[in-house]
Amino acid sequence: MTSTTRGDIAATLVHIYRGGATPALESALRKYVARAAESLPRFDGSLAIVLDASASTRGYGEREFACISQSAALSMTLGAAAAKSRVVRTGGAGDPPSPAGATDLASALLEALEGAPDLVAIITDGYENAVEGDLDRVVAAVRDAGIATPIVLCHSKFTDKDDLSQRRPTSRAPELEF
Repeated sequence: MTSTTRGDIAATLVHIYRGGATPALESALRKYVARAAESLPRFDGSLAIVLDASASTRGYGEREFACISQSAALSMTLGAAAAKSRVVRTGGAGDPPSPAGATDLASALLEALEGAPDLVAIITDGYENAVEGDLDRVVAAVRDAGIATPIVLCHSKFTDKDDLSQRRPTSRAPELEF
């Protein structure tokens, strides 16, 4: 298992992160995202994606760029399969986002909910370091305020053996590990 054995989209993103974007890589990326999105059911609603591109998503060693490439790949594919989508990023810079900065999932969730989406997908490695526990408190407050928008935590892993017990920023949303 390596950073480049996680599907065409993620592998292409790893190459972009490691060596910079080229027209050939950008073209391949668009093609792979379109192909993946076509294989998914169409979501006719409005999707808000909270993308964690903070420094922790970079990884290191054999895991370098695995998390951010998987997370960006999922974000791109879900966005392409939705009738309307918007990405709210926490951390990172550029497009695709290079990992940098802290993880403020709570503020990003509040921003994502401003557009009254039909669904919010939070794509993260689970390290919440701006204010630990903040996402859980904000999800509770959102529910207490009567906002019923479904929120799903999409949790990136390097392998199926990753221990996520210390990387669950909320227990108040269904979780999908990928």
